Amino acid sequence: NLNIEARLYAGGAMEEMAIVNNKLYVTNSLHPYVSNPINSSVSVVDLNSFTKLKEVAVSFNANKIVATATGDLFVITRGQYTPFVAPAFEKLSSVSDSKIQTYAYDLNAITVAGTKAFVITGDYPSVLKTFNTTNATIGVDFIADGTTLSNVYGVTVDPLTNDVYVADATDYSTDGKLFCFAGDGKKKFEFATGTIPQSAVFKYSYK
Repeated sequence: NLNIEARLYAGGAMEEMAIVNNKLYVTNSLHPYVSNPINSSVSVVDLNSFTKLKEVAVSFNANKIVATATGDLFVITRGQYTPFVAPAFEKLSSVSDSKIQTYAYDLNAITVAGTKAFVITGDYPSVLKTFNTTNATIGVDFIADGTTLSNVYGVTVDPLTNDVYVADATDYSTDGKLFCFAGDGKKKFEFATGTIPQSAVFKYSYK
């Protein structure tokens, strides 16, 4: 019936969510329209009782979060320009609900789908690279056939075909594009989108 069943106070300016071991992890960021001192943490919520368990301290301005198949989580923190706080990339344990590692990576986004993982790095242009979730190392450029994108803005993996859909924001003011690549990094097709495309969803037809 789409009624709200319960509410809880999770954190400040909430950005993204990930679910592991029946717990919800929510990043809390710095936001100009949401003034809140909770801007350097990940809220942990028990989904069985729908209660907040704790805040996991991370670096300043937590933005993106993903879960891996092994139950670890990776968090991108954006820092800020003035006064300067460096961005960071951090690994959390869903067993201990604690930060276990910090890396000096400046990443825009991360996508994990099964055993595949990708990160977007760089600005104007941004690029798409593979990522090893086991040892947290950034790999090679994913696109292997010379296809040129202006500004990679988002990545979505089709869980049935393993095709990789890459959003290109072009110049951030005119229409963008969505590219479909096979798992080997070779383009299958592309099509135009509206301004600043970011993600894709899939509708499957079963007979």
